[in-house]
Amino acid sequence: MIFLMSVIACRATTTTTPDTDATTPVQHHTGTPATTTHSGTTWVPLHSGHTGHSAHTGEPEPVCDGPPPSGPFEVHSTNIINTEEDFDFDDTQYLLTQAGVSLAGVTRTGQQSIVVPNIGVDAAGIRSLPNGDILIAQPDTGVVRRVDYQTGGSVAILASLQFPNGLEVSSTGRGYVSEFVSTGRVREFDPVSGNNRIILEIPYPNNMVLSPDEQVLYVLVSTSQFWGSSRVMALDKQPDGTWSRTPREIASSNTFLGGIAVDVCGNLYVTEYSSGVVGRILMPQQTLEFIADLGSLGTFNGGFSAARFAPGFAGWSPTELYVTDRYELFTIDLQLEGRHVLK
Repeated sequence: MIFLMSVIACRATTTTTPDTDATTPVQHHTGTPATTTHSGTTWVPLHSGHTGHSAHTGEPEPVCDGPPPSGPFEVHSTNIINTEEDFDFDDTQYLLTQAGVSLAGVTRTGQQSIVVPNIGVDAAGIRSLPNGDILIAQPDTGVVRRVDYQTGGSVAILASLQFPNGLEVSSTGRGYVSEFVSTGRVREFDPVSGNNRIILEIPYPNNMVLSPDEQVLYVLVSTSQFWGSSRVMALDKQPDGTWSRTPREIASSNTFLGGIAVDVCGNLYVTEYSSGVVGRILMPQQTLEFIADLGSLGTFNGGFSAARFAPGFAGWSPTELYVTDRYELFTIDLQLEGRHVLK
């Protein structure tokens, strides 16, 4: 049944306390969500979809029979860790983000180093590959680059794209890139050879995430660049390894959605770009839960462009959802691990 659902806004108490993992005080936010309705946000959950468990073998399966932890969740924020539009994590200690024309690594305590110089301008999409190399999507130049993390060298894998922006990778090393324009396309590609194929043609596809079993690719689709309304679309993998040509609509929002992530049980997390409201889409029921209102807790209004789970190294917890507004980094401890290709 199709029904409307409003996101409840959180108005939590805020105190400043020292964080033993950080070099400067971190904002800690606790409290129970108030019963007010977040203005301007209307969601339409749609028909049921697929979900799944980890695609990695030899690891214990997550317990996903019951509902995930319901909160209230502990939310932290810090301005000692700055990102640009996107970020990811490596397999040692760093959060990876753009720093000018270089790739910077930031530790959990806020220490920043240039780990790969001269990766090029406008690294709007950043994703780690299973072998540790990094994919960079550059809208300004229409290029996707593969960065050799050990040597610091990089090579253009795809070129002549129209505003490549969103990136995702699979555990087998396949890459996915979206062209964030009105004539938008999503491509699956080989990060070594550059061989690619178009698997979806739809206006304004942006950030993407694979389901834990990698049988569904979820794509955020909007009505314009950085504004308008959004939909969460699902593309299903077929038995022959190809992707369905007809995506399913999982949910829609009358606001622009910036970030998307998935936990090990297949539940989706989305962030409203302007407000910082974070919602969880429970799968396969496709019902929406309020998680946090980061915009009411931070100091910068807008630009919540990316949400990621970490693989769990060097203090970056695998149960925390990390969200950036390009000024502060927010952490939400969901008490449930997220999907990351380096786990």
